[in-house]
Amino acid sequence: MAADDGLHPIMWCVLFMGFLCFQFPHGVRGQASECYFDPLGRDYRGSVNQTINGMECQSWIAQYPHEHDRTLENYPDTGLGEHNYCRNPDDAPRGPWCYTTNPEIRFEYCPVSICVQYTS
Repeated sequence: MAADDGLHPIMWCVLFMGFLCFQFPHGVRGQASECYFDPLGRDYRGSVNQTINGMECQSWIAQYPHEHDRTLENYPDTGLGEHNYCRNPDDAPRGPWCYTTNPEIRFEYCPVSICVQYTS
């Protein structure tokens, strides 16, 4: 793994349940690499809570700073709840995302990648 100079993206790799997970450049420092298996990331249930640009995610139950209808009631069984972890409740084409806590930026995608099956 390359040294983190704070300027260049870092690539993380971890072994997770027999699969090699890659978080491609845009890593958020201080967060473990996590991945998903569904092509759109609908199955992602990890704890990444920052976007690809390092913005903090808004809690899914909060309506500030961004009002929305992506709620547990409207999107059951999609992993939404009393947390601010990245999810993909509405099948967004680029995978897990979240509303940001920045009033100027409504949402961003998250630094979570698809799992790649490990072969030796």
